[in-house]
Amino acid sequence: MSGLAHRAGRAYRKLRWRFLRAKPGQPARVITAPTWNGVLSFSSADHHNARVLYVQRAWERDLVEGALAFLREEALIGSPGADLMIDAGANIGMISIALVLHGGFRGALA
Repeated sequence: MSGLAHRAGRAYRKLRWRFLRAKPGQPARVITAPTWNGVLSFSSADHHNARVLYVQRAWERDLVEGALAFLREEALIGSPGADLMIDAGANIGMISIALVLHGGFRGALA
């Protein structure tokens, strides 16, 4: 995707988020979107994390890619998809899902 198309898509999602997010007194909706971290569902009442996921379609991508690169360089993980990770304090598991999805681990206990 070209840079212009990427920016246009992001601008569209940013504008659309204004209509999707729950306003005070409105019931929250569950929004499901494809993201770099996987297909995730989140509440329209979550005005920070959900907004980032909806507009940017990723959560801490640089952190996940950097962590995987470090673990591979230090030989702390084996062949892609061979190890199981434990994520204490995972919340909804966005990072765990991304680590499994992008080949770092075969599964996660979050």
